[in-house]
Amino acid sequence: MKLVGRGLVEGSASGKLLVSVQPISFLGAVEAETGVVVEKGHELYGEKLRGSILAIPYTVGSSVGAYVIYNLKKKGVGPEGIVAKKGDITLVSGCALAGLPLADGFELKRLKEKAGRMATLDGGSGILTLH
Repeated sequence: MKLVGRGLVEGSASGKLLVSVQPISFLGAVEAETGVVVEKGHELYGEKLRGSILAIPYTVGSSVGAYVIYNLKKKGVGPEGIVAKKGDITLVSGCALAGLPLADGFELKRLKEKAGRMATLDGGSGILTLH
């Protein structure tokens, strides 16, 4: 199944689709050393971002979250790519800095039904392929 969004940061990545309909703060909600979601009450609480194609609506919180995205990639504990409902400045700048493929324009309720499936993201074209 192919879904088409808007490409924001070029690159391609594959991983298990990890979906949250709740926005996420990369500064505070995600442990920067491990890539584990540590915000109690968040639907991804306890999940590891490593190796995933992360699907979120948008980010919240500090613009320092962009640096956290970069740090997660640098340490090898973050997602392989991100798809969003709306690419905000923190998300776009963090993914650009990290060289992490990013696309937006995706309906997360539809993706939630596909969570756990393997996915491939082409950040340039905005195509998310579910396997």
